[in-house]
Amino acid sequence: FPSDTGLRRQWEVAIRREGFVVTESSKLCSEHFKPDDFDRTGQIVRLRDGATPSVFNFPCHLQR
Repeated sequence: FPSDTGLRRQWEVAIRREGFVVTESSKLCSEHFKPDDFDRTGQIVRLRDGATPSVFNFPCHLQR
């Protein structure tokens, strides 16, 4: 999870888990990001600055 508090809050809202608290060991799978959210220009794949998770398979009652 990002160290920037504003971006971290965007991630928390995006994952829609009530009562979820980010810890130092919190992780989020790359499957929750669009392909263009990644910078693949070097040898290491990195998330682009400001990328927010947006790919989820929520149950119908949680869809927006």
